[in-house]
Amino acid sequence: GQIDMNPAHIIRECYTEPWGMNYQESDIDDDSFTASAVQLTAEGMGISLVWDRQITCEEFINEIKRHINAVIYVDKTSGKIKLKLIRDDYDPAGLITLGPDEITNLSSYDRVDVTEAINHVTVKYWDAQTEADATVSVDNPAMVESQGGVNPTTIQYPGFTNARIAAIAANRDLKIF
Repeated sequence: GQIDMNPAHIIRECYTEPWGMNYQESDIDDDSFTASAVQLTAEGMGISLVWDRQITCEEFINEIKRHINAVIYVDKTSGKIKLKLIRDDYDPAGLITLGPDEITNLSSYDRVDVTEAINHVTVKYWDAQTEADATVSVDNPAMVESQGGVNPTTIQYPGFTNARIAAIAANRDLKIF
């Protein structure tokens, strides 16, 4: 029975508790934090991380955001802190399109060659059942085939405590690469 904490709750506490950043509850956008907490619960994406104060509270929050693939921002209209999970929950037809008429200057551009693309992701995590470090690996077989071999990377998510959620994160990150 490992019980992990909802990352949205951890982040909220970091913002509002006196040991954290001591923001007022009224500074937090309840709807965005609640929606994120519900989504994370549905995904089973709990984490177990200890903040030992060797890093700042902001760095600790950044580590949690990295685990759950999220952003935090201040809403320009309300002035409240919002938490947004980066998920496939949008309509592609609703996205803006930028082309030559909208882009006036491009100062830096770098494109990765397809032969350099990551096609194999290994996630290191802490397995609560075995009480030891463990790994989960996923790959993109089509990319491995087209590249003629494996181009791997390893990502550490020490807050994850089981193979299921580590595999979800590995697949998520493989899509990003």
